[in-house]
Formats: sequence, C-alpha cells, structure tokens
Amino acid sequence: MKKINIRRMKSEDFDGVHKLVEQVHLMHLNKRKDIYTNNNPLKYEQYIQILNSPNYFSFVAELENKIIGEVIATIKEVKKESIFKQRLILFIEDICIDENNKRKGVGRLLYNKMIQVAKENNMDSIELNVWSFNVDAIKFYEKMGMTQKNIKYEYKIKY
Repeated sequence: MKKINIRRMKSEDFDGVHKLVEQVHLMHLNKRKDIYTNNNPLKYEQYIQILNSPNYFSFVAELENKIIGEVIATIKEVKKESIFKQRLILFIEDICIDENNKRKGVGRLLYNKMIQVAKENNMDSIELNVWSFNVDAIKFYEKMGMTQKNIKYEYKIKY
C-alpha cells in the first residue's frame, strides 16, 4: 500500500482543496436546497486568510502528490460565564475525503492529526457539526470515539 502523507496546507494546494470542498458542498446542496445556494464554497482570498491565521489548523492528505483529503479546524474559546467553564475547543469546520479514496484510512489519519494538534495546544476537546443526513460521517465520527453533544431541531414554516 502506498504511503499517505499528512502535511500542512499551502497556497498552491488551493485547486485540490477546492475540489474536495466542492464535493462536500454539492452533497449539502443536493440534500438541503432550502438552505444552501449553488455558489463557490471556498474563495481563494478566504483560503489564504485561513492559511495565514494563527487560529486555524489546516492539513491535507496526499497520495502520490495528489490531494485526497483535507481538514480545516479553528480554535474556539468559551469564556467563563455564570454557568459555563472556560474551555478551549478545536472546532473542525471542514473535513473531506475524496470520493474515490474513502475507506482507506485517510479520514482516520486526518482526524488523528487533529487529536495531536488539540493535545499539543492544551485544548479541552474537539468538536464539529454534522448534518443528520450524513450517516456515513456520523458512523465515522462515532468510530473515532466522538459522542453526541447536543441535537438541533427545526420546524419548517416555508418549503
């Protein structure tokens, strides 16, 4: 089996990362046309801001010089308030594995990188949001040891 390399994103990775982000966006668009618009999900300027921000951690999975997975996470700080404890969270904003490379351990490698980042930065937890229709992702996150934190409900007025 060929070695998958996990490394920090670079500006020249934009096209490969954009392709993956588009895959996720199209899935969301197909399932929730009432919420998503058919627009560019990641502009180059936004991508460069992510790369240059000290609050973001962004990595790609590479196989034979081709990007087959990506993860973008940010630091979220919960300030101590009357009922909440102060906490530092590594929030995964986006994680995607190329459709042709799923179930090959790529997601596990990227997720493990996030665990390493969270530990190195003394964070309390890793969190993310996932749509209820994304059953494969839910199964993956549970397999990785994540547990459900809360559930968000909706009642549609307009369809």
